[in-house]
Amino acid sequence: MPDDIVVPPEGQPDAATLAAQAAVDAETARLAAEQVVPEQYEYTLPEGLAADAAIVERTSAIARDLGLGNDAAQKLLEKGVASEKEATEQREAIIASWQKGGSEYVKRDETWKAQALADKDLGAGDAAKFAVHVEKAQQALAKYGPELKSYLDETGLGSHPAAIKFLSRVGAAMSEGAAVIGSIGSTPKPKSDAETLYPAHYDTNKSA
Repeated sequence: MPDDIVVPPEGQPDAATLAAQAAVDAETARLAAEQVVPEQYEYTLPEGLAADAAIVERTSAIARDLGLGNDAAQKLLEKGVASEKEATEQREAIIASWQKGGSEYVKRDETWKAQALADKDLGAGDAAKFAVHVEKAQQALAKYGPELKSYLDETGLGSHPAAIKFLSRVGAAMSEGAAVIGSIGSTPKPKSDAETLYPAHYDTNKSA
């Protein structure tokens, strides 16, 4: 038998068995430590992740209810923060898509423009007639709602058929002259603002 081989006394475990048992004991101790609920949880988040006070408080409450130790609570917080970050990014992406230049904004804008062009009151597909309505709408905005123009542009509502029709009618009314019917050879005197607002008062004065 070679001199470097040591045979353990009968009934005693060899070195490999002792090492395996030590590993088991260490793991058992680690698991036991994880189940010790601390008086206060201490967290350390990875770089790039941040948790507000509400998430930390909620995580600690859940961990304590489940009887989790600090290490398990740490993992729970990391997963919660990561999920919250992902949800926030998704919400921001959706909001951005509906803002000017976003994918949903552009898609909706193209749909409204196509509907407006096809609208029977806006030319029924005739590009030249539609352009006239758009010009009238722009005239109305320039005169009565310059501050509204930026809002319509930002929201995309300026492309909606209903908005174009309304503003086009306002613009058309601006350019129409009021017809005056009177006796031949006479030119009726325009009414003053006061006469327009209080016709009964002035009619009474004339009859007197």
